[in-house]
Amino acid sequence: MARDGRRASPAVPPPVSLRPYLGFRRLTGPALDAALKALEVDEAFRARVRAASDWSAAGERDGGDDEPDPSATAAVLVLEQGEGWRAEVQAMASVLEAEAEEVDAVSRARRLDRDRERLRTERDEALTAARAARAQLSAAGRELSELQDVVAQLRRRLDEASRAKAELTDERQRAVRDLKATETRLTARHEELRLAQADNRRQAAELDDARQRLRELEEAAEASGGDDPGPSGSSPPESGPDERRGDDLHRGRADRARVVAALARVTDAAAALTAALGSVSEAVAGDPAEPTPVPSLHPTGAPIVEPSSSAPDPERGGGARRAPRLPVGMFDDSVDAADHLARLPGAVVLVDGYNVSLEGWPSLALHAQRDRLVDALAGLAARTGCQPLVVFDGAEEGRGLPGESRPRGVQVRFTVPGVEADDALLSLVGEFPLDRPVTVVSSDRRVVAGSARRGAASLSASQLLDLLAG
Repeated sequence: MARDGRRASPAVPPPVSLRPYLGFRRLTGPALDAALKALEVDEAFRARVRAASDWSAAGERDGGDDEPDPSATAAVLVLEQGEGWRAEVQAMASVLEAEAEEVDAVSRARRLDRDRERLRTERDEALTAARAARAQLSAAGRELSELQDVVAQLRRRLDEASRAKAELTDERQRAVRDLKATETRLTARHEELRLAQADNRRQAAELDDARQRLRELEEAAEASGGDDPGPSGSSPPESGPDERRGDDLHRGRADRARVVAALARVTDAAAALTAALGSVSEAVAGDPAEPTPVPSLHPTGAPIVEPSSSAPDPERGGGARRAPRLPVGMFDDSVDAADHLARLPGAVVLVDGYNVSLEGWPSLALHAQRDRLVDALAGLAARTGCQPLVVFDGAEEGRGLPGESRPRGVQVRFTVPGVEADDALLSLVGEFPLDRPVTVVSSDRRVVAGSARRGAASLSASQLLDLLAG
């Protein structure tokens, strides 16, 4: 109404209290208070509003004349401003507020019912989830108990395996010590055999000489008609017949005595040789893989030496010889020999890994022995220029070992399960050309013999350890 009056012709000025709110699209609480104040103080403005209001229509919108719209009734009271209109408006406002509070309470009650129902549903779902969680927790507890039992069993098995490994390590060390002692005894027996064979050859030579002289005596006796001639069958010196016959008889008897003595010595030498061969056979009885051949005896008592068909003999014009000869006066079992072989141009040193490490550092674990040996071989390579290649039994440690590596310039190989380092070393000898000197390091008699047959030089484990220590 205030905005319409300002646009009317002639224009009707709006109340002062409404002027700040004429541009508002929606009336706020302060604007409504300003409108109520304008209706109270400006009678002309109130009359214009009353004249423009259709109260009957307002009552019909609320449902008829019997129940008029409370808002329209309050508006009539405000516009008429009869006696006590404020109290009536206040009472109507109280009723409306009570009704609004009741409606709000009902609405809140319904909302609470919905919330209670939702919470009840959530509670049931939570209880179901809790029961499922308890069931899962119980199952997890059973699985944990089973896993703890399995872990306990695995720990017991690990302890048993550790004890078994320690026992096997001790047994291996004892076996290595026994093997070394056996090899020492075998070396002594071979020396006895060599001396016995030399003595046998000497006695055989004496026997051949005695037999030759005996044949000469027999021939001379037959030629002289049954009498004993001199040792050479030559003409007797100028003397009487009886004196010559007596001298010849004396010399024949002396020659027969020497023959009998030579035969006795040969018999003793043959008995000594038989005893030495028996000792050697007993020493190697535990190693059927490499039997020791017993030499045959010549009818004279001398051993028959068969030539090897596998190893070339450069003295007889055979194949090329790989193993170099040591300088004159240098013993093959000395540290100087080991150093000489390692310093040869292009020298290859093949090492039986555990055979050397178990002799050098038996108290260390196997992995520590390997590291110690590889470090020492790296120093040897740097000092002499040789090419070390060490072979370990891969099955000794089990799983996870690489087949081949080259730490610090040393070529390291591990054998596959079922293949021993001895066989791998012997097969490696043939992989190098003949013009490269190859030295095999092992105290194993089979490896030493096989290396010699393949034309390679050999060193014992103790020689290499002495060379590495120097």
